[in-house]
Amino acid sequence: MSFSFYLYLFFFLTMVYFFSGHIFLLVLINYLRPNKISWEKGTMENLLLPKITVIIPFFNEETIVSEKLNNILKQDYPKDKLKIIFVDGGSTDKSFKILRDSSLALDQNISILSSPLSGKINQVNHALNLVPRENFVVITDCDAILLSPYSLKYAVNCFIKNPEVGLVGGSTMPRPENAMLEETAYWDKQNRMRYLEMKCFSASIVVAPFYMFKRNLLSNFPQDCVADDVYISLLTHLKKLRILYLPYLKVEEVRTPSGLFELIKHKLRKSNAYMTELFRFLYKLPYMGKRLKLIFLGRLLQFFYMPWGVIGFILMIFRMIYSGEYLFLIVSLSSLFFLMVLASLCMIPATGEIRGGVKFKSIIATVNIFAIMILVLIVDFIIYPFWKQSSSYEKVSS
Repeated sequence: MSFSFYLYLFFFLTMVYFFSGHIFLLVLINYLRPNKISWEKGTMENLLLPKITVIIPFFNEETIVSEKLNNILKQDYPKDKLKIIFVDGGSTDKSFKILRDSSLALDQNISILSSPLSGKINQVNHALNLVPRENFVVITDCDAILLSPYSLKYAVNCFIKNPEVGLVGGSTMPRPENAMLEETAYWDKQNRMRYLEMKCFSASIVVAPFYMFKRNLLSNFPQDCVADDVYISLLTHLKKLRILYLPYLKVEEVRTPSGLFELIKHKLRKSNAYMTELFRFLYKLPYMGKRLKLIFLGRLLQFFYMPWGVIGFILMIFRMIYSGEYLFLIVSLSSLFFLMVLASLCMIPATGEIRGGVKFKSIIATVNIFAIMILVLIVDFIIYPFWKQSSSYEKVSS
């Protein structure tokens, strides 16, 4: 066997792991050691419900801030145990005035603050300083709509039943009438993957549109933090607490990318922020538990090896064609495709949940978002040393 054959085999096996192998590993873990944690909806009496502070940072949100306010006020949660804090980051439109003048905003449980510094992290920290240590905290984006009036109760119920849980997130999808098929395909896979992780032991991460935690989990976010969802997820793992990503706690993002260029730009920013938080926690690697090490090292390989591994794999495919290894190439690529399809089928949605049907346009969208994410990882790897962003950023337009 030639050196090029073994090099192709190396890239092939790494692609098998990234695109299907780690999913099969999670399925095997779930089969051999099923998770005993409880994440069912359940019901709770009002007397058992703890106090919750909901923090909603906003900046120039005049078109959606009323919808967000009404959405939160529709939550079936005792008013005497619910505090809502809107935090303005220096809006130049009518957002602050709309909230102030709204008759609903006269509710004594609602506060509208002005952060002395702009940026989501500064706004969140400004509000966190006012939250008692015994409270639960929800951080939710202004463009995130909770689809159930029981969302807060669902999240709290998981904390009450499971003392080892430190963070609870919701299943996020873009608003259908606004979303590109590629964005829908991306979030469909993300939600199913987080559910599979949770069944094994703990979801790897929550996402920014909605998450709940105990106030004593952290004092404040670092001022240079960009991805608050990544930071608090890694911190939760370091404290050896579990993360639940509830499939029935549905969150709908009102704003999503409206075109291919905007989608790529959006994913570049998200990827760059994720890489920043990985570097922040890198020195903690020796102190991480086995599960967190598996998650953390997997993310490092995903960001810093996989895009180049894909390029190497493609180049070796051409090399194999040039060498005339047609039969082995056909068998190996067919096997990879079969394993990827099988892995996708293994990421079964939660009971009662459905995913989109297998349609030609959805297959194209899945292939497109796969190619886009590989491109994003390559570009981010190259420009990372030269691009440092803050939590003040341009929002997507739709």
